[in-house]
Amino acid sequence: MNLLGTLLGIIKEEDKDKAKAKAKAQPQSMDELIAQIEADQRKRTEDERAAFERVASKKSASTESSIQAQLRSCPSPTSLKGVDCRRRICAAVSGKDPACPAM
Repeated sequence: MNLLGTLLGIIKEEDKDKAKAKAKAQPQSMDELIAQIEADQRKRTEDERAAFERVASKKSASTESSIQAQLRSCPSPTSLKGVDCRRRICAAVSGKDPACPAM
């Protein structure tokens, strides 16, 4: 019974701490609310910009890459020689070149 009481006390303390943290986050005036909204909006804008930059920096599939040219020279992908040829070419660049996605 003592163990159960201790566990319940810990849970109640955690709930109180969460409530205090939530209360601290609430703005006390209209100026604080506006400042909080503006800060949230700036953070969201920065996060969106960073996400767009990550997407833009990724290499797009290019039909002119040397890897793709090598893959085109392989036999048919439905043959064992074709599969082996593609595996050999993509072994070193798997996941790095759009023509050889990571598996």
